Amino acid sequence: MIKSGRNLETDRLRGIAILMTMYIHYSRVFFPWNINPVYVHNNSIANLFSYCWTGVDLFFVISGYIISKTLISQIDLYKADINQLALTIRGFYLKRIYRLYPVKWVVFLLVLLCAVFFNNAGYFSSVESLIEVGVSIFLSIFNYYFVTGLYHEFSLQPYWSLAVEEQFYFIAPLFFIFIRNNKHRVIVILCLLLLITFY
Repeated sequence: MIKSGRNLETDRLRGIAILMTMYIHYSRVFFPWNINPVYVHNNSIANLFSYCWTGVDLFFVISGYIISKTLISQIDLYKADINQLALTIRGFYLKRIYRLYPVKWVVFLLVLLCAVFFNNAGYFSSVESLIEVGVSIFLSIFNYYFVTGLYHEFSLQPYWSLAVEEQFYFIAPLFFIFIRNNKHRVIVILCLLLLITFY
């Protein structure tokens, strides 16, 4: 259902994702001893709260759907006009940069300042470690750095999801430009999903 240019179903899903993500972070802040909830399999729907980490996954799906839908319509519209296509892609990248980077760097600098002036308990990690983390954040590869286990503090952990999103923003336009047939796009994506699943 579309109303006033908005997809109400997508908005409702986004609301569910927000509630799930807020719940799991609320648990981590107020019940830190339960920082890694046990995922119980073959359980009833009453155990739904144990699976609230999937709220982040739901955000990824919603964002991927909205961005892909917009990109496909614009790229397919201008695929015959290389100049207009280049302007469209440049506009897409600039919009993402202006939307993400200012807040991303303000938060990082605040954490860095806290590490310098308010770090008696060591919550914010060392300044050296944060600068190393900052390089991975600047290069949008913090998700890969994070899984190495070199960064243990919670203050910058949420950046892993932002890195995944930025990588998608970088790859998606190139994918839709070079593979212009929707049937071929679906086949390639399904093959990639199978490859990732078995890998």
